Amino acid sequence: MKAVLLNPTLQEASQLIVFFTGWAMNSNAVAHLAFPENTHILHMEDYRTPSLTLPIDLTRYSKIIYIAWSMGVWGAERAVAEGVLLQPNEAIALAGTPFPYHDEWGIPKLWFEKTLSELTPDNRQRFFRRMAGGKRLSSLFAALEQRDLEEIRTELDTVLRYEQTHHPLCDSLALHWTHAVIPSKDRIFPAQNLLSVWQACSTPTNVLADADHYIFDKYYSWQQLLDEGRKQTL
Repeated sequence: MKAVLLNPTLQEASQLIVFFTGWAMNSNAVAHLAFPENTHILHMEDYRTPSLTLPIDLTRYSKIIYIAWSMGVWGAERAVAEGVLLQPNEAIALAGTPFPYHDEWGIPKLWFEKTLSELTPDNRQRFFRRMAGGKRLSSLFAALEQRDLEEIRTELDTVLRYEQTHHPLCDSLALHWTHAVIPSKDRIFPAQNLLSVWQACSTPTNVLADADHYIFDKYYSWQQLLDEGRKQTL
């Protein structure tokens, strides 16, 4: 796992947002979001291994918030389960679940396996289009291609191998998820699957009408995203 502080020029901050991005993503996915006051943003990517070198001392913050998107929900869950990171004050799951390889609580197994077995440069572009609901974010797609294809193939294979040996149960979760957000038009994690797992785990949930898996183009700041994550419609 890789960790990068996105706003290192901010000298003092009492709050930390740890953002776990999705599979095959990099920080360009959220580069347009304005930073909140008095808050550092720590960006996590690459889930090939739970091992981690942190660029900052987490004990310096009075409040730590996890925001995890897509496969990042699994990444955050595993990091806490492995003892790499501690329980935060607040944890928000965006368009993802701790059980990504699951026919009812995650990405349907056949979809997951086909994405891995048929991964090519062209199919990566198709994945990006499904993620964003079309070609409208083509400039972002180009920026996301900075990650090596074999690296993201190994990343997805790592998730598959781990999940094939684990059996999902809400009471087995290492992280206490305080909120979940479901995009109603999600074509990566089906919205019904997202709804099923978070209802089963009794997690307060906000359903976003007419929203795709990639939700960040609807927001201009981390604070706005955080406020949306804390809403509850279900």
